[in-house]
Amino acid sequence: MGKYLKYKLIILILILIKFSLIAQDDSPKKNEFGKIYITSILPTTNLKFSNEVNTFLKNKLNLITTQNGLGGDGMKSRFIITAKVAELEKEITSTIPQMYTLKLEFTFYIGDGVDGKLFASTTTYNTGVGETETKAYINGIRNLKVNNQKFRNFVIDAKSKIVGYYNENCKEIIADAKINATMKQFDLALYDLISIPHICTECKSESIALIKEIYEKKIYIETLKSYNEINNLILQNKFEEAYNIISKVNIDSNWSNKFNELLKEIDQKKCNYYLAKAKGAWVQKDIYTMGECFKEISVVSNCYDEANRLSKEASTWLKEKENKEIEIKFKEKEIDLDYQKSKMNLWSKVSQSLIKYNPPSYAYNFNDWR
Repeated sequence: MGKYLKYKLIILILILIKFSLIAQDDSPKKNEFGKIYITSILPTTNLKFSNEVNTFLKNKLNLITTQNGLGGDGMKSRFIITAKVAELEKEITSTIPQMYTLKLEFTFYIGDGVDGKLFASTTTYNTGVGETETKAYINGIRNLKVNNQKFRNFVIDAKSKIVGYYNENCKEIIADAKINATMKQFDLALYDLISIPHICTECKSESIALIKEIYEKKIYIETLKSYNEINNLILQNKFEEAYNIISKVNIDSNWSNKFNELLKEIDQKKCNYYLAKAKGAWVQKDIYTMGECFKEISVVSNCYDEANRLSKEASTWLKEKENKEIEIKFKEKEIDLDYQKSKMNLWSKVSQSLIKYNPPSYAYNFNDWR
């Protein structure tokens, strides 16, 4: 194992140990893996409302979770928060403009949306007033106070049951991650493991070694795939595409020598390729094409000296025959391998790599919650 990877794994373990020693508090934090995440979702019974009303209601659900230190709507989770709104009374004034006054009942639920298990619920009431029924609903939702002990107790009750779920199903979660990794679904496996809340200390500790193992396999397979793609691009003289792939690869010390050799090979073949084109253009006295070819040759390439002599010969000829001067430009340098990014600790790299990952959607079962 390379020293950079060893360094990342040590940092990973230290970070996980640190988080395993503290419980998730109730204050809002920057969204990160390791928190308890709850997805905000609206029941089909709310489809009668306008999109604007539903948007305000979903934002209120997100506010409840974030104010209580939970991850909001940024991740897909089996655990959901939802709400039902019942109109108890409606009054419409005869004034101009008309005013709608709605007495509304809000019932909020948190539970396991996949298994359909309700963990906690709370009911509150509010009145909304507006020039239209939609505005009355919006004002009723907007003015609903959720930053109080009633809602804190609601979330705390649900949180304890979510922790219980992970403690009871830890072995199954880890087993599923192993199966997904075997099927090369590395992102799904890592997503499930890194989503285990830090507050579930025992289960989180059990997942550390597996996160390390799966991430190593993921990086190896992805790097090998990139390495083979680059070699194929070299054979096709697609040098810029090859450089582009190299610039995006997470290279650790295990691969550094191979990729350094690959860069040298690309540089040499690219130089030879464009030098040959420049020579062909020189035969035709096509100075413009020669200049374009020289732009692709790096000053650190092995064939630079020969290319430079040819450029000077072409410049001299052009000046003598047509009394023109041409400025020949060569590339200063091709790309360097950036090893700084591979020094990031493993936990951060796993988290970063999963930010763009879009896990499969859950099929939720919660419409009968009462």
